[in-house]
Amino acid sequence: MPQLNSHDLILRLKEIKAEHNLTIQTIFDMTEASGSHVSINSIKRIFEDGSENKHFRSEDTLQPVARILLGVFGDKQNQEIGVLQAEIRAKDELIDHLRGQIRVKDDRIDRLFDQTEDLIQKIQKLLDRCEGCRMGGHAWHTIDGKTDCMKQSE
Repeated sequence: MPQLNSHDLILRLKEIKAEHNLTIQTIFDMTEASGSHVSINSIKRIFEDGSENKHFRSEDTLQPVARILLGVFGDKQNQEIGVLQAEIRAKDELIDHLRGQIRVKDDRIDRLFDQTEDLIQKIQKLLDRCEGCRMGGHAWHTIDGKTDCMKQSE
C-alpha cells in the first residue's frame, strides 16, 4: 500500500466513515478494543470539517485510528495483499515442514550408507578369508547352518 500523507489519510478515513455509516463512538470503541487508547475528543477532531488541513500527532492519534479503519474497512487491494501474505505464511510453514522431512531422510540415508560400508568391509574380510582358504586347498562348507572353511580331501 502506498504511504499516504496525513491530508490524504484523513480524507480516506472520512470516506470509510461515511461509506460504512460509522459513528465517532463506534470508531472509539474499535480503537479501545484493539488496545489503542485514543481519546474520543481526538477522534472527533480527526473527523471534523477541515481536519485534513490540521496537524495531528500521528503516532498517538492518527495512526491508531488509521490502522483500525484501514485494517477492517480498507481497500480491496489491501485485503488481497492480506490473503496473499497468509498464503505465503502457510507455504513457508509447509516448506519448513518439508525441510524437516528432508533432514530425517538425510539422516536415514547416512545411517544406511554407514551400514552398507560396514557390510562391504565384512564381505571383503570373508572374501579375503575365503581366498586364503582356497590357496591352502580349503573350501567353504555349510554344516547345520554354520559356514566354515575346511581342508579339501585329496
